[in-house]
Order: sequence, then structure tokens, then C-alpha cells
Amino acid sequence: MLTRNQSPEINPAAEDYEAEVRKMIRRLHVPLGGDFVLHPRQFMLGSTLEYLRFPPNLMGYVEGRSSWGRTGLVIATATVVSPGYAGVLTFEIANVGELPVRLHSGTRIAQIVIHAVEPPSDSANDDHVTEVGPRYVTHKEAKFRIPTGPELGRLDTDADWALLERYRTRFNK
Repeated sequence: MLTRNQSPEINPAAEDYEAEVRKMIRRLHVPLGGDFVLHPRQFMLGSTLEYLRFPPNLMGYVEGRSSWGRTGLVIATATVVSPGYAGVLTFEIANVGELPVRLHSGTRIAQIVIHAVEPPSDSANDDHVTEVGPRYVTHKEAKFRIPTGPELGRLDTDADWALLERYRTRFNK
């Protein structure tokens, strides 16, 4: 759970991004059958109990269940589960409602829609690929590989930062 603290912001472009974000985290384990209260304006990461492994010809979309959404609970992931993904799913869970919401470990808060896709014909059997914009990302390149619990975002590893720095240096002379 990200906690309120003295940090003025979360800056993915900062050199010490990961260390700074880790200072903001309070780790909490809720045993199966246990519960937890998420207060208004609180945000936390959670994960599925299920460990998933998608073959290269299937992908999924994750959505929060509308019954929970009507209580003010917003459940999001990056929403797309790529072909070849293996691990638990990390949920970003926020209470945007006016009242605290009691969450019970093991309760269904999201759903996944799975559908067939065709991987590129040049993909190797063990090197699953996913189309991302104009290019493909291999399973080996993926940021989140075989997670077993909620994982922090890895914005600091995006190639965007080097490109933005090049532009900043080039155009701000």
C-alpha cells in the first residue's frame, strides 16, 4: 500500500525512483479469509490467488466487477494480459467512494475475458511475443516476468526517459 508521507511527488524520471517509491510502501499480508478496510482516497496493490500461464495464442482483458465498482472500489490492472504471460496478476485497487470498503481475502473483485490471438509467424516456441504499437515485445523483454505477488510499477525502466532526456538536451540549449 502506498502511504501518505513527506515526499512531494512520485517522479519516474528520478535516478532514485525505485528507492523513493519503496520508502512509501507499507507491506500488508491479509491471510485467506481475513479482511482489510480500504478507506476513501486510499490506494493499494493486491494480487490474484491464481497463478496464470497464458499460451502464445491466448490473451486476456481484466476488468473490475461492477458490483464492487458500485461501492466506489476501482480495480485496474494494465488490463491486458499478454500472450505468454505467467504469474499472478497485480491489481491496482482504489476506493474512490465516500465510505470505507471492507475487502475479504479470496473474494472475487475482478473478471478476465480471454480470447484467441495469432502470434507473429516468426516467433520461437519459448520466446512469446506481444504486439505493442509498431513493434513486438518478447516475453524475455517483459517488465513483469513470473510475479508471485503484487509488484510495483517499473516506470523508471521505460526507454521513454532516455529519449526525453535527449530531446531536453537537444532543444533546451
